[in-house]
Amino acid sequence: MATETKILEASEVIKRLKKTGMTQEEIAKALGCTQVAVSQWKLKKTFPIPIFRGELARVYREVTGEVVKVLEQ
Repeated sequence: MATETKILEASEVIKRLKKTGMTQEEIAKALGCTQVAVSQWKLKKTFPIPIFRGELARVYREVTGEVVKVLEQ
């Protein structure tokens, strides 16, 4: 059976990762970006470029086992 891919905003993915116990700093390190960038995405002040949307989906899958696509803003 195929797994359904959820489509989520970057801010929602970050909030869900934080609920698993990851800090913004840990998320940033996993993505290869700054904590400031993660904070800006969470607050919807800026949005991740395509490569970081893909990396955010990858980290989310590794941590939760769920497949997501990060919505383009």
